[in-house]
Amino acid sequence: MKAKYSRKNGSYHAQYEQGYGNLKYNQAVILSKILLESRALRKDEVAEIINIFVERAVDDKERRRTKRLTELELDSYQELKIYQNKDKSLLPAISAIFDAIVDQRPLSFSYRKPGEKVEEYKVFPISVIFDNHYFYCISYKLDDNFTCDYQFSEIRYFRVDRFQTIHKSENDLAFSMLFGNEWARITFEYKGLYRDVLESDIPKLKLLEESTSDGVDQVRYEIETFSLLGFQKYIQRFEGGKI
Repeated sequence: MKAKYSRKNGSYHAQYEQGYGNLKYNQAVILSKILLESRALRKDEVAEIINIFVERAVDDKERRRTKRLTELELDSYQELKIYQNKDKSLLPAISAIFDAIVDQRPLSFSYRKPGEKVEEYKVFPISVIFDNHYFYCISYKLDDNFTCDYQFSEIRYFRVDRFQTIHKSENDLAFSMLFGNEWARITFEYKGLYRDVLESDIPKLKLLEESTSDGVDQVRYEIETFSLLGFQKYIQRFEGGKI
């Protein structure tokens, strides 16, 4: 998008590049459906996001039909219980987490554990994931001096809706030096019943060898990644994974 000045009207207007407004009906409906079924946000937030991309990205001929269908879906949208407090929004916390990840800086926050107990944490966030309606912040737990040995045992999963307060850490030290900028090539073998799940979760896996014995897959993969530690942590979820 570019801002273009109109001498006739004496004002600026948005000029969109080629392709603007060319999202097809079925494409728009699929995107809307994914957002609606996730139930990740408040109803009004979902409605606002859908309205923005429908107005800006959907073809003029399809816009009315797309709006009508999404309005019907929104009528039956069921918010999660975490939104019983109408002022509750995850967007500020998610933005703060993403900022910390991009800047590679620590984050401090108070966190409500199950049972209503609130504790203070200092972490080095490395990723945000979405699973079964909830966002999770994956982080290394830091001590009071903002240090950590960066081992698997220090990785924590925090559900974002349980963040009570979140703020930038007073520690200004950037952590970019803790991680190399070179790709790590990993070769690993998997033997088990969850091959389809593994390949769906990691589309970039390169298949090297495969065989089947007594109905159980035995597969050898290769992948390149920046985060060896993160990948090792992930693969622990699958029994039979061996790097």
